Amino acid sequence: MTEIFSFNVNECTAPRFFNAMLLHRVDLVVDTRSEPTNPLSEFTRGEDLKYLVEAVTLGKYVYDPLFAPTSELQEGYGNGRLSWLQYVKAYRDLMVQRRALETFQQKYAPGRRSICLVGNSPAGLRSYAEGLCGMLETDQE
Repeated sequence: MTEIFSFNVNECTAPRFFNAMLLHRVDLVVDTRSEPTNPLSEFTRGEDLKYLVEAVTLGKYVYDPLFAPTSELQEGYGNGRLSWLQYVKAYRDLMVQRRALETFQQKYAPGRRSICLVGNSPAGLRSYAEGLCGMLETDQE
């Protein structure tokens, strides 16, 4: 079974991120953010993260916006109109609508030892990637 875990890059330093990648022997990083090129993303800007993942871990990096929440969903959570539980439920519904879990299992899971899902969140809040990780773990069982 493939190990799947998530990282909220808004709450992470480069050493913490890459030490976890090496510890878990990650062979695939799936960047699920809607805007991976945001200049505020520091070491996790799209091409920078791709280069670093491949150079440091010898793993593969892919960007797939299929798993990104809508801006309305993120704004609702970030503004406090949605609780964490409401946010995860709405996000789960979106993933079902997009058939994202099936796509992930077919496209990314086969032959992988360990996969890291990169997500983000409004400051101080949990990331949707954490919810996606739980959905994918349940889907593997």
